[in-house]
Amino acid sequence: MANWTEKDLATILSRAPMPGVDIDRAHTRKPKYRNQKASNKDGTFDSGKEARRWSELVLLERAGKIAQLRRQVPYALVVNGIHVCSYIADAVYSEGARVVVEDTKSEVTRKLPVYRIKVKLMQACHGLQVSEQ
Repeated sequence: MANWTEKDLATILSRAPMPGVDIDRAHTRKPKYRNQKASNKDGTFDSGKEARRWSELVLLERAGKIAQLRRQVPYALVVNGIHVCSYIADAVYSEGARVVVEDTKSEVTRKLPVYRIKVKLMQACHGLQVSEQ
């Protein structure tokens, strides 16, 4: 590995960008599944569908149909003492005595192998069924 001096770094940083490269746009990407971020008074969501579902859940909580509504709840998925990965639920709430873990996904995202494995690990590690919207 090369040792960089402050002079080397200053030289690199002072160079003009490559012709045809727009620095401002070089680091922005379009979402993989064409979802668009959406915001409302409760925050920013990964999609409009997720934002609408959250608003519905807030109304259900106010009406007393559900309780203890939480957003973006992380779960560690540990198998035989090894942390395999984490799962972040879009919403978690109580419906009577039952805990509901909910994820808002498009049809395409729902079929992704990584997502399917995480849903199965949620059942195996935590005994929780993920409800898909």
